[in-house]
Amino acid sequence: MIYDSTIWKEKLFKIATSLYKGTQWKRFRNGQEALIEEKVFLSAYIIRKLFEAKKLSYYLTNASIKIIKYENKKPVDLMNWHRLDDLYNLEKPKNSIIEIRYLVNFIIHSFVFFPCRHGKAPKLDGFFVTSDRFKNKYIIYVNIFNFIGLLEIIANDEKVAFHIKRNEKLDYEEDDPFTNNYLKEFELEMSKFLEDQNISDEERIFFIKQREQLINERKVDCEKYGIISETFL
Repeated sequence: MIYDSTIWKEKLFKIATSLYKGTQWKRFRNGQEALIEEKVFLSAYIIRKLFEAKKLSYYLTNASIKIIKYENKKPVDLMNWHRLDDLYNLEKPKNSIIEIRYLVNFIIHSFVFFPCRHGKAPKLDGFFVTSDRFKNKYIIYVNIFNFIGLLEIIANDEKVAFHIKRNEKLDYEEDDPFTNNYLKEFELEMSKFLEDQNISDEERIFFIKQREQLINERKVDCEKYGIISETFL
């Protein structure tokens, strides 16, 4: 578990900044592929730990990110994993999505990880990745700007409260704070709190508008970086 998520989220922001610098490189020097690999792997591990510790807002737990999928053509092993053109049908890209939870596990358990340059330029454009389990089925391509945007969204995420309950399997379930039932309970509690504080109707309306604005801002950020959350559908 994670006690204080702040330092981990700050680390994600630094990784996002470092990866963005990679998109501005004028030369792709030896060792820089390994540096990208390190940053992406570490960020995936941090995100998974934040998910497991319930340190991220609910709308991120059911979110997916846009990717491109390429079907496998030949068996992949330690001798040929770097020959993407021979192993995967790169001429037939398929637009798809993958849940963020699965993406980070995909990266952590990757068998193939390949940073991609933009054409003949040295600038970082994205990365190919597939796991040890799915290497003979397909490989996915992740746009680096979408991935950087995901890191920034998580780094700036502030989860101020959540509600969990123990289920029949003695595990924990978290309620979606954006569902109608939860919102009704929240609004009732908020109304009672505002009444106790002698807050005017104008101030109450202001609080409601602030919440709606925050939801809309999160939705816009997600759309900007190809992130799709069931919460906003």
